Amino acid sequence: FFFFFFFVCGRRNGTRKMEAAKLQGNTAFQTGRYPDALFAYNHALSLCDQLPQPCPPRTLAILYGNRSATYLKLLQPQPALEDACSAITADPSWDKAYYHHGQALIAQGMARLARNSIAMAISLNQHHVYKQALLQAEVVYTEQYYASLIRALHQGSDNVQVKYIDTERGKGVFTKRPLKAGDPVFVESPLACHSFVVEDSTPIPILQCSHCLRSSLHLCSDSIASELQGLWAEVYQPDTATPAKAISDWTACANCGEKYCSQRCLSLAQNAYHSICCSKAEPDHPVFKYYELARNIGKTNPLLILRIFATVAQAVTERGKKAADAYEAIASFVASEEISTEDTTFFRLIEQLFLSIPNEDLASVINLANYRLINGAIHRNAQTIHPVSDLHEFLASKPTAPLYVASINERRKHAHKPPFKDIYQLFADPSMSQLTSPGGSGMFQIANSMNHSCAPNVTVVSCFNSCLVQIMAIEDVAAGEELCFSYIDETLERAERQQLLKKHYLFTCKCKQCTNEA
Repeated sequence: FFFFFFFVCGRRNGTRKMEAAKLQGNTAFQTGRYPDALFAYNHALSLCDQLPQPCPPRTLAILYGNRSATYLKLLQPQPALEDACSAITADPSWDKAYYHHGQALIAQGMARLARNSIAMAISLNQHHVYKQALLQAEVVYTEQYYASLIRALHQGSDNVQVKYIDTERGKGVFTKRPLKAGDPVFVESPLACHSFVVEDSTPIPILQCSHCLRSSLHLCSDSIASELQGLWAEVYQPDTATPAKAISDWTACANCGEKYCSQRCLSLAQNAYHSICCSKAEPDHPVFKYYELARNIGKTNPLLILRIFATVAQAVTERGKKAADAYEAIASFVASEEISTEDTTFFRLIEQLFLSIPNEDLASVINLANYRLINGAIHRNAQTIHPVSDLHEFLASKPTAPLYVASINERRKHAHKPPFKDIYQLFADPSMSQLTSPGGSGMFQIANSMNHSCAPNVTVVSCFNSCLVQIMAIEDVAAGEELCFSYIDETLERAERQQLLKKHYLFTCKCKQCTNEA
């Protein structure tokens, strides 16, 4: 009896002391005395360890959570993260433990993981503080993730930033400096791209690089208009100043014959995705059947999806990345599922291809659900790429372009054809426009982060003989203003624009143009 009496009294006394220490910590925290709060929570946790029986899970979780918040105030994110993990371990049902975990992750620069933790807190308790914290995590994640991508832009890295706007509009691209109409804003290469599916029988034998979409007309001499023959000879003859575009630079995959404009592009493709999605020119190979099916139905999206999956797989198997990290770039595109009648057939071939890769982690991202999500992302985000030819690029880069136009006009005069007024009229003429390759489809992480407006202030142009695109201002834009382009033909009537955007892009446009016309 006496033993039991003293046991109960000792436990109650220990619990009272622990609660008193916790209260002291709470008071110190609320009044901004964070070192005192840390001391009190440390004491409370030590008293917890001295209790005759284990401390109640919720009480222990609260102590760890409170100390985690204190560590954050003291700018010590690592112990804050450790305490938040201890709080979750102590009581996995306590919503605030996940909130503390998310806050500590943000302080550690891991906003992507923080979003998951805070979302878990919201699933347990729809508290407005958690929703605000999730918004903060999205803001920080967007800034962190896109900062390195912007630094990697080919041009214009000092001109723009990507910011999270709100839950309805998601992220957007903003200019950091004033822009004048006609100013180039930035130049970007795609995360992934693929040439369009076209029929094998084309009127002009244009070579197109499988990786960068660069085209070459060095086989097209007989197909080029007579007035352009002199220009073609200057660009493609090996004894001129531009021998780099000669036939000798082009190469091909030794296994499947896929063509590349240089050894560099072949190496980039093999290191990124082609080691996996090479058909080996074998009719029974899953990739061979996959491409055959895509060509038969005339769809490019499945080919781009295969290339994305192969990129993820090679990053995991050859460079040791986690599947979720390798997939993060494509997951950043806003998407909803796009289901087609052929997607299960395509994915069965993908499964056959990846059966030879024994990696369970890959199954978490390479699955039918993500196939459909990527298909939706391509439908609603991919940018059409129309590379110009070498002749276009050569003329556009020459200050003496008017002299070339004059020389072409002299030839046209003898053929009784009307002259071209300027280089732009020459570029628009069928004799030049038919020299461009079919082009392709690409996913651009910065350009595709731009939102739609029926009164756009920028446009996306293909002015390179490659997969690069350039964003150009089409009106004056103030510093800090959002950059928007039009997903559709903005000259249509409002009702038709609204209908197209709702059908193809799944949103109701509330831009200034639509609001003013309503």
